[in-house]
Amino acid sequence: MSYSNILVYVGGELVGDGLIKLPFVYALKSAHPQAKITWCYGEFESVYKGVLGPLVHTQIDEIVALSNLKQQSFDLVIDTQSEWLTTLKLKYALTYKAFFSPTLRYFLSDFKPPKGYKAPRRLIDKMLGFLHIMGIKSQENYALELAPEWRSKAQELLPEGKRYIGLAVGAGYRSKCWPRASYQDLARSLIKEGYQPVVVLGPQEQDWVQEFKEKLPEALYPLQDARVAKQSPLLTIALAERLTAAVSNDCGIGHMFAAANTPLVTLFGPTTADKFAPKVSKARILRAQDFGGEAMESIPLESVQQALKEILLS
Repeated sequence: MSYSNILVYVGGELVGDGLIKLPFVYALKSAHPQAKITWCYGEFESVYKGVLGPLVHTQIDEIVALSNLKQQSFDLVIDTQSEWLTTLKLKYALTYKAFFSPTLRYFLSDFKPPKGYKAPRRLIDKMLGFLHIMGIKSQENYALELAPEWRSKAQELLPEGKRYIGLAVGAGYRSKCWPRASYQDLARSLIKEGYQPVVVLGPQEQDWVQEFKEKLPEALYPLQDARVAKQSPLLTIALAERLTAAVSNDCGIGHMFAAANTPLVTLFGPTTADKFAPKVSKARILRAQDFGGEAMESIPLESVQQALKEILLS
């Protein structure tokens, strides 16, 4: 079925959420390229209105708060959340031809999954599953929209001629970080194998910059380069496109690597890989629990090296 006017309701997105949802955004637009797509947020503003806006500017036609949504009729309303009071508000306040929602096991939805359907735990798989339930055939591979100036700057910082391995050593919570010394040991082993480590230190890791540069002077630190006037997720994604592979904690920069479809080893400890693992074509997941612990320190260096070698050879 073809739709010409689609509303997608979300609670809102921070940077990490917005990066995770990119495959859904691109898949929906690829299935209905002529449709007007309205991205409607409720609890807090969508990052697509801000820093990630350039990545979706031809995919999403309008981004608006539910409170500011003008009265109009939609061919399809897609409610991506499952809080039943919000779903009831959407169902009875909006005008539409078809309504989808997973709330109350799809009780309020015009579309139902097949009997025995088990929703995926990973957020992006769950959202792509919504499209399948609605009978929307989607192309999950997509070419990311990124302005040429970001790719040009990334090429300046990471020029041709080397095999770059990215290391996302930080995270929003330090408990999600594999030990810095382990990342430094990994980088040294990569140098011996002919790779160029690229340490990506975001705003929350500024107090680590001096330590890494002293202990690992052979690495590159592109976001701290004097040629970078201002850090941006878009620059980090452009840099990720130039990486041969990467190793990351469960963090925003890891999802930026994933947005570029960089072959990726992701390390998990206190968070759940089943729900938050990035979606990339070549991936390996290492969990602290698989090595008998809960803390990130439980993940052995040798296991990370092996996982990285596997994706490099795959």
